[in-house]
Amino acid sequence: MKIGLWFRHSPFLVVLLGDSTLGWLAANTYIRNRNENTMLVLRHLFFLLFFCQGTILISQVSTTDFEKVMQEAEAYLEADDITEYITTYEKLFPRLQEIEQKKKILSELGYGYVLKGDLRKGLGYFSEARDLGAQSTPDSLEYLSEQYYYMAYCHHELDELNPALSNYEKSLSLIKESDDPMSYGEILLSIAGIYYQKSDYDNAIIYGEKALRIFEKINDKEFTFYATSYLSLYFYFKQDYDASFSYSLRASEMVELNKFESSSSTIFPLNEQVTVYNTLALSAAKKGKLGEAVFALQNAEEINSLLPNAEKNWVTEFNRAFLDYIEGSHEKSLNGFESVLAHQMANYPDGNKMIGQAHYYMARNYETQGNLKSALESYDASLEAFFPDYKASANMSPRIDGYCRSRRNAIRSLVGKASLLGRDLVGRESVDMIRAEEIFVLYDAAVSLADDLRATYRSEGSKYFLAVETKELFDEAIGFSYGLYEKENELEYMEQCFRYMEKNQNPILLEHQRDKKGLAQGGVPDSLIQKEKELWINYFYFQKQEALALSENDVGKSEKYASDAFSSKKKLDELREIYKNNYPLYFSYKYDAEEVSIQDVQKILKDSQLYVQFYVAKDFIYSIQISNDEWSVNKIGNIDALIHSADTLIATLKNPLLKKFSLDSSFHLFKNHASELYQHLLSLETGNPEYNQITIVNHDFLNRIPFGVLLYGDNQGGKDYLSLNYLIKKISVQYQPSARLMLSLGNKDINGKGAMVMAPFAKDVSDRMAFVRDGLMALPYTQGESEAVSAVYETEVFEGKAATKKQFMDIVEQFRILHLATHAKVDMDLPQFSSILMYPSDDYKPGYTLYDYEIQNLDLNAELVVLSACETGAGKVDRGEGLLSLARSFFYTGVPSVVMTHWQINDRSTSWIMGEFYKALEAGDSHAEALQSAKLNYLNQEADLMTAHPFYWSGIVQMGNGDSEDSTSTPPLWIIGVFGFIVGFFLIRRKQAA
Repeated sequence: MKIGLWFRHSPFLVVLLGDSTLGWLAANTYIRNRNENTMLVLRHLFFLLFFCQGTILISQVSTTDFEKVMQEAEAYLEADDITEYITTYEKLFPRLQEIEQKKKILSELGYGYVLKGDLRKGLGYFSEARDLGAQSTPDSLEYLSEQYYYMAYCHHELDELNPALSNYEKSLSLIKESDDPMSYGEILLSIAGIYYQKSDYDNAIIYGEKALRIFEKINDKEFTFYATSYLSLYFYFKQDYDASFSYSLRASEMVELNKFESSSSTIFPLNEQVTVYNTLALSAAKKGKLGEAVFALQNAEEINSLLPNAEKNWVTEFNRAFLDYIEGSHEKSLNGFESVLAHQMANYPDGNKMIGQAHYYMARNYETQGNLKSALESYDASLEAFFPDYKASANMSPRIDGYCRSRRNAIRSLVGKASLLGRDLVGRESVDMIRAEEIFVLYDAAVSLADDLRATYRSEGSKYFLAVETKELFDEAIGFSYGLYEKENELEYMEQCFRYMEKNQNPILLEHQRDKKGLAQGGVPDSLIQKEKELWINYFYFQKQEALALSENDVGKSEKYASDAFSSKKKLDELREIYKNNYPLYFSYKYDAEEVSIQDVQKILKDSQLYVQFYVAKDFIYSIQISNDEWSVNKIGNIDALIHSADTLIATLKNPLLKKFSLDSSFHLFKNHASELYQHLLSLETGNPEYNQITIVNHDFLNRIPFGVLLYGDNQGGKDYLSLNYLIKKISVQYQPSARLMLSLGNKDINGKGAMVMAPFAKDVSDRMAFVRDGLMALPYTQGESEAVSAVYETEVFEGKAATKKQFMDIVEQFRILHLATHAKVDMDLPQFSSILMYPSDDYKPGYTLYDYEIQNLDLNAELVVLSACETGAGKVDRGEGLLSLARSFFYTGVPSVVMTHWQINDRSTSWIMGEFYKALEAGDSHAEALQSAKLNYLNQEADLMTAHPFYWSGIVQMGNGDSEDSTSTPPLWIIGVFGFIVGFFLIRRKQAA
C-alpha cells in the first residue's frame, strides 16, 4: 500500500504559518508531474505489492493467451505507455471467465487509470473489483481490503473526504493488525490524514499515534518518519506547539541520522524533509525559540533549493512571505505571495487551498497599508479559490454554495471581507441597508460553514478547538451588529447581535442535549445506545489507565491500554457512522437546532425577572438585558481592567486569609473590585426595585464570578463583611448555559421518586487507606445535610460505608432529587477525568471514583442535583462552552437544575446553608430564591464577623431552570385540608338539595 500513501499525502501534508490550515506540497503527485525516476519507483512498488507480498489472490492461469497478454501489458507499463497498458487489459477483460482473473484485471485497470490521471474511471474499476471480491471466497478479504483502500485513495484525491473515510474504515475492518501490521498502519495513517483535512485534529492524532506505534514496533524507518512528521503537523494545527516541536524535532533528527548513515542517498523524500523543517520552524517560533526557528527555516530553504523548480516545496516560500507580513515588511510580503501565486496558478489553474491562503494574506497586507480596494479584490480572489462556484459583484450578495476546498480557511476569508465592508459601512454618515444585508450574508455563510464543520467532527476536543478558531468570526459579527444598532437604533440589529451571541454559546452542550433526545426519538435501538455508553466509558477508562501506567514508567501496560483505548474509539466511530447512515432522523435532530429570538426569551420571563447575556470579545464586553416588555444592548470597554478586577476579586473570595494581603487590605480590595464589577456589568437595570430575580448567561472569564457577591449602592461606610450591600440582598441570581438551553431544559419529563443523599465522608474514614493516601478528611457536618433533605423529601440516605459508587450507580436513576455531600477533584487539563468521590468498595472493580465521563452517560430522572462538594462548578474555561465542570456533566444528562460550588467550600457553613435551602424549597421557593434565602439567613443568623466573609457562602450557586415544585411526592397537608373542605361543602349542598 505504499504507493497509495505516496499519492495520498503528497497533495496536502504541508504546514503553513500562523493559524492557516492545509497547504499543498509543492512537489505534485507523479500524475501531474510524471518523470522517469518517480515512475520507476512507483512501478516497482506496484510489482512488489501485487507479486511479492501476495496480497491479491489470483487463480492459476490456465491459458497461454492470458499469460501472453499479461506480459504484453507489463511491457507497456515498463515503457511508460499507460494508454496501451490500459487498452491491452480492456481488450482482454471481455474474454475472461474465471472470477479471480477478472478481479486481477479490474484492479489493474483501476491502477492504470489512476496512472493516467483519470481518478473517476479508476474508482469505477476498483468498485467493480470490490463487488467481485465480495462475491468470492472468504479467503479474499485481503483483496477486498485492497479495493476499499484504493477506492478511498481515489475519493481522497478527488477531495471527497466522507466517502474516502468510509472506505478506509471498511478496508481497515477487513484486515488484522497482527496479520499485516504494515498495511494496517498505512490505513491508520490515511485515516489520520482524512481527519486532518477535516480539521478534526484530536482524531488525526489518535490514529496517527496508533500508526506510529505500529511502524516503530516493526522497525520501518521510512513510515516511522512519515508518521512522526505528520503528527507534528496535527499538533501544530491543534495549537499544541510543545508537542508539535517535539515531534518535528524527532523527525529532523531522523533526517540527520539518515544522512550520517548514508551520505549518498536517503529514504526520506526531500519534500518531506522540507515539510519537517518548516514545521520545526513554525512550532519553535510559537514557543519563542526564534534562533531555532530561523535555523530550521534555513534548512528548509537549503533542501528546497536542491529540488527541480517543478517540485519545489512552495510552502517554504509561503512561510517566508508570511514572516515578512508578521514583521511588517508588507511590500516584501506581497512580492513573496505573488511569487507563490504565480507558480500555484500556473500548475493549478482551477485553484487550490494555497492559492486561497496566499490571496487572503495579500488582502491582510493591503488592509494594513490602507489599500482597501486591492484588499477587497484579494478577499474575493481568495474565496474564488476556496469555492469553485463563488460569484461576487460590487452590488450583489455573494453566492456561496456547492463544493468548498477548505471550510476553515474559507471562514477566515469570509470574515475578512465582511469585516472590511462592515467597518466601511458603519463609518459612513448613513447606512446602506442593502449592503448591510450583504454583509450579514457573509457572516451567516461563515457561521454555516462552522456548523457544518462541527457536525463532521467525531472528537469533542476538536469541537472545543473550533470555538477558539471561530472566535474572530463572532467577535466581528457581534461588533458589526452592535455598530449598526448604535448608529441606526433599529431593533433588528439588536436581534442580530443576540443571534450571534447565542450561536457561540455552549453549542457542544446543546448538541449533547439534542443528542440525548435524538437517540430517544430518532429510532436508534436501545441495544446500540447501551453499546455506545459502554464504549465511551471503556475508552476513557483505558485512557486513564494509560496515563497512570505512563506515570509509573510501565511501558508495557501503557501500550496495552493505549491499544485498548484506540480499539474502543474505533468502534465508537463505526457506531456513529451507523447512526448517521441508518437513522437520519436522529442525525437531523441532533444538528438542526432552532434559533432563539429575544421574543422567545421574553415569553418565559416573569414580570419581576431580568435576563442578562454577556459576550466577551477581543476589546469589549457586550451585554443584552431583557425583561418581558423591553430590552437593551450595551458595549463595555476597558476589558483588561475588568479581567484584572475579576482575578483580584476571585483571589480574595477563594481564601479569607490571603497571605500576600493583610486582613484589612484584603477587605478593601474585595470591596473595591466587587463594586467596580457591579458598576460596569450590572448597574444599568438591577437597581430597579421591580426586579427580584436576575438570570445570567455568562461568557469567558465571567463564568468564574459569583454575581450575587457583587456590591451595589454606597459601600463606603461598610466596615466589615456583614455590613456590605451584596447583590444577593436585593435580588436572587440564577445562571443559564444559554437561552436555547434555558428553553429546552424545562421540557424534561421528571418521573423519579423522592431524594437520594450520598455522604461517604459523613463519618470517620481514617480507616480507609485510600482516603488517607489522597489526603481526604471526614466531613462530619454533611450528616446535617442528610437530615435537612430527609426533613423535606422522602429520602434514601447513604452515609459512610453505605455510600459506595456501586450503590450510587445501581439506583441513581430512580430519584428526582440527588444530593451529593462529599469530596470532589478537578482536572483542569482533562476535564473528563474530574471526579466525585464515594466510599471504597473492596468488591467493586470500578473503584470509588465517579468520573465526569461516567456521569455524562447516566440516564437521570432528576429535576435537581445538589453538588455539595468542593469546586464542582470550577474547571477549565472554554471560549464558547463556559466552565468545563462536574456540574456541566449533569446538564449533559438533561438535568434541568444544578447547585454547584466555585471553590473549596467550608464544611460547616455549607451544611448550614443547605439546611436553610431545603426549608425554603419546602416553602415553595424556586431553586434560585431558596439559595438566596439560605444565604441571607446565614448572614443574619449564623455568621460572625469572620465567617461572614464571602468565602463561606458566596461560592454556592445555582444554574438552570429551577421553578418551585411540590417538595414531596404527596401534596402538602394544607392542600389536602382545602380539598377536603371543598368536597365536604359540595356533599352537604347536594344532600340539602335532595
